[in-house]
Amino acid sequence: IPPHTLYAIYNGDSIDSATWPRPDFAATTIRLYRVSDLQQYSFQAAQLARLQSLITEQPDLSAYTVMPDDASQIPPTLPMLDSIPASQVVLGRPQFMRAGSFSGITYLTAYRQDVSPFLNDSFIYLFQGISDDGALAVSAWFNVTTTLFPENLPADFNYDNFAAGYAAYIQQSAETLNNAASEDFSPSLALLDATIQSMRYLGD
Repeated sequence: IPPHTLYAIYNGDSIDSATWPRPDFAATTIRLYRVSDLQQYSFQAAQLARLQSLITEQPDLSAYTVMPDDASQIPPTLPMLDSIPASQVVLGRPQFMRAGSFSGITYLTAYRQDVSPFLNDSFIYLFQGISDDGALAVSAWFNVTTTLFPENLPADFNYDNFAAGYAAYIQQSAETLNNAASEDFSPSLALLDATIQSMRYLGD
């Protein structure tokens, strides 16, 4: 993993000797990378190039929320500077964000290593940005919960039926995220947007 400065915020109720101080158990992580460091790592360099291209070209990001009809096809993804041992399987509410001294994108996503349904705590709000002087990149991760998806799987859940309709399920889930209100999530998306917009980078 590239050198970086990490800020991790934990939910006090969930901290124990097994999870502390592992950042993957933090409710919020903010990683600050020097762009010159990222360029020495092939994965991060590719993600950084994609992010820079999106910020420059400002395409319609809603196209990234349209999932393939065939579940065997690779779904669209958006840049993520951190190394995650899983894949983005759904995207929702992508937007360009001007965040103080940074420009970037925010979006909702879920990471999976398998074919499985979403629960109320499956989603993440991400901000990926680059400072105005091009020297610093930021990756901010916020765990969110939502009332739009169940807390638990129903007792009569049929995995085979679910897997057969997985492509349609993913597209429906993306539409649910896109059509949601800020208050359907905790923390609210408006609060997270404001948190990102308050970020400042004063340079070296």
